[in-house]
Amino acid sequence: MKDKIQKLMDMTSIPEYIGQTVETIGWSHKRFIVTKVQRVENDLLWKKYSIQRDLMSSRSNKSQEINPKIETNNEEWGMDLNHLESRVNESYLFHGTSKYVSEIIRFQGFDERVANLQGYFGGGVYFAQNCSKSDEYCGQPPQSDCLMFLSRVLLGNGYVSLQVQKGLRRPPLMKINNSDGSERNGNELYDCVIGEIKKNNLEAFLPHYREFIVYDKNQAYPEFLISYTRSK
Repeated sequence: MKDKIQKLMDMTSIPEYIGQTVETIGWSHKRFIVTKVQRVENDLLWKKYSIQRDLMSSRSNKSQEINPKIETNNEEWGMDLNHLESRVNESYLFHGTSKYVSEIIRFQGFDERVANLQGYFGGGVYFAQNCSKSDEYCGQPPQSDCLMFLSRVLLGNGYVSLQVQKGLRRPPLMKINNSDGSERNGNELYDCVIGEIKKNNLEAFLPHYREFIVYDKNQAYPEFLISYTRSK
């Protein structure tokens, strides 16, 4: 698994952005070297996650496909992804963290209740398809021994956001089409928010990395804890 995760991190890192974003000005590393991969075995968290996946899968309509395709949902890194539930856009995504918080997540799971409402998309649990984005939350250099999770996340129907939406505690309401072609709010919520980037939509606020946010901790399971070092 270590070799597979290394390949995934090589595939999803964007070295030219490291040191160029507001969060990483002055950083000089360009690569990540995986030193250890631990599979998180937490029966209670897995049961809660599985129940949530079954609930979302039982809906009459399949979740809308996410485009462009999420970069981690690519079997080129060596993982068989057939076990992921495409009906609810189950995906592998990164989440960077500190050593202290990683222990909390391993035993208690993610928790949107402690999230910062001043985040770009409010108080949710944030994930990334690019490991170089998640690395921004693993500590400032010269710290070189770092941690991030590769998690399963149930994205379901994603609300694509082009602008900052601070203060969110849940995804927006889904839209329903009227007979005249206009739209109105329905009764169901989207399952997540996807912060889009300018590369995919010129009207988007985010310049570099897509962000994926869920507001229910049971929609994410921290399957692998990755230990890695930063390298030039």
